[in-house]
Parts: sequence; structure tokens; C-alpha cells
Amino acid sequence: MSHTKGTRLDGIATLEDLRQRCVIDEESGCWHLRTARGRALPQGPRHVIWVFGIGHTTATRASWLLAHPKRKLRNGWVCYRTCESYDCVAPKHIVSGTRKAWGEHMAASGKGVTAAKTKANQTDAKSTWKLTPELKQWLLESPQSGIEVAHALGIAQGRANAIRAKERAALIARPASSVFEFAQRHTPFNLVRASVRAEGLAA
Repeated sequence: MSHTKGTRLDGIATLEDLRQRCVIDEESGCWHLRTARGRALPQGPRHVIWVFGIGHTTATRASWLLAHPKRKLRNGWVCYRTCESYDCVAPKHIVSGTRKAWGEHMAASGKGVTAAKTKANQTDAKSTWKLTPELKQWLLESPQSGIEVAHALGIAQGRANAIRAKERAALIARPASSVFEFAQRHTPFNLVRASVRAEGLAA
């Protein structure tokens, strides 16, 4: 069906539309925003939504603008949450202010990035590398994929792949004692795993 330019087809246009896209927590009063398909939003990146009459904007900014249709956000000001939820868009939990005020709020609430937090995160990340020799050997010999062994060991897939790649590079760097060993070392790692799987199925 044809439609004229500017006709609202779908999406968010009012505060009620935004509320309908949320899961409401009656105890905290938070509006937990969901995707158009009802899925939870990922934690970390900024959540950008499309609002009719506004365009693409952050979820917090959209909530503030829809809740204050007669007010205009000051230049350089931002909208931020005062609650503990990362996906809340409840108008009562969204305030506008300068970036300095936002930073002070983040520091006071403990949500800001500090040197102590960064060091703690780095320590936690490094601790995942402390695999026993037995576990490391199992990781290197396992026919499972990188994501499978990473899940089994409780480490990131990138770390599992890095351990395998480092061992593979060290193996190739060593002098080969025979042509057969040379061919084995230069066989792509995924083919080695495939052959091990095939042998296991044949047995």
C-alpha cells in the first residue's frame, strides 16, 4: 500500500511507545528497554534508537526529550541514568546535565572508570592465563574448536586461540628431523583437528 511522505509506519513516537518497548520493574521503577523483537540489550555500548520526529538518538536522550516535549536540551548537555540499571529509560531515572555533573555522578555512584578498577580488571584478565601444564596440554591436543575449549576452561576464545597459535609458531620454528615431521608442522591447524576427529569417528 502506498503512503505519503512523512507517514509514521512504526517505531517510537511518544513516551507511551517507549514504555511499551520496555519491561517494567515494579519494585525499582526501572523501564528495561528491549529491542523491537523483545530481546535484552547488550551491556556496554550506547543504546541508539530511532524516534519519529527526532531521528537516531541515544535511549536516555530519547526518554528525556519525550518526557519534556516543551523543553530543549542545552547545548553540550547530556542525559544520563541515576539508577543502577544499564538499560533503563524510565523518565524519573533520567536527568540532563553537563558532562562534568555526569562524571561526578559516575564517580560518586562507583560506576565510573577509575585507575583502581582498571588495574583490577587487568589482574582478573591475566589470572585467566594461569592454566596448569595439564590443562594447557589438553587445550593444544584437543580436537575441539577454539570456542569449545575456551568455554570448557573458562577463558576467552581469543586467549585459547593465542595459546594454540604461539605453540604452533614455536613448533614450526624448531628444525625438522624428517620430511614427514616438516609436513606435519606445516599442515594447517584446522586440518589437523579435522583429521583427529575423522580418526575418532572411524574408531
